[in-house]
Amino acid sequence: MAVWGIAGTPLKKLGTGKTLSAIYLALLFHKKAGLHIVSNIHIYGVPYTLMTHPRQLIGLKNSVVIIDDIYRFMGGRDSSVRKLCNIIAGESRKSRLEVIYISSVLTDMVKRTLRRHTDYYIIPEFNKKTRVLKLNVVNQLGGPERILPSHLPGQITTQLFKYYNTREPVPIITDF
Repeated sequence: MAVWGIAGTPLKKLGTGKTLSAIYLALLFHKKAGLHIVSNIHIYGVPYTLMTHPRQLIGLKNSVVIIDDIYRFMGGRDSSVRKLCNIIAGESRKSRLEVIYISSVLTDMVKRTLRRHTDYYIIPEFNKKTRVLKLNVVNQLGGPERILPSHLPGQITTQLFKYYNTREPVPIITDF
């Protein structure tokens, strides 16, 4: 399975379609592969497990995991960052996990250790007028770039908004 990183561009942090892209991916894996959704944001209309602590990833199998604002899970200590990265890298490869993490930008907010384990990056562009979501996918594995559609039309993105609340705050995790 894979680790997906979704990030905005440094100039546009809000409203670029980061969470929308993660919801799309999670629903795709849920419907096509039968994976259970685990997320640190509330998801409506499908069964899911709310993740409140990174330890919930240990031993998790057959799931797609959304970690919105991943820097909130990483804390400031290097040991907690290393633990989270090891869990994500180890569990995703062995346990049929798709891990999707979201960050405003891919800089120091996402530690180098985690970036090394990321298989795919998505830099979304959401057009608020047409409601079209453009998915710019970079495949770190060297395979085909077109693993997802390059554009999701407005009729699809409009349906995706019912699965999450764009104004919901993401909880801060202070202790690993």
